[in-house]
Amino acid sequence: MQFFREYIAPLLILIIFIISLFIMIARSFITSDLLTPAPLSMTFNDSKIEFIRF
Repeated sequence: MQFFREYIAPLLILIIFIISLFIMIARSFITSDLLTPAPLSMTFNDSKIEFIRF
């Protein structure tokens, strides 16, 4: 258990961090992805339309 805590768990956390960092950096180079507005969803509450931004 100590081997997992000292070596495997930090390595998994580091790998997940590096992968997510790479994905965020790669997203900045996709111009069409960042130019689109955030999606909107409509809900109807008591005859009143509300827009919810995700």
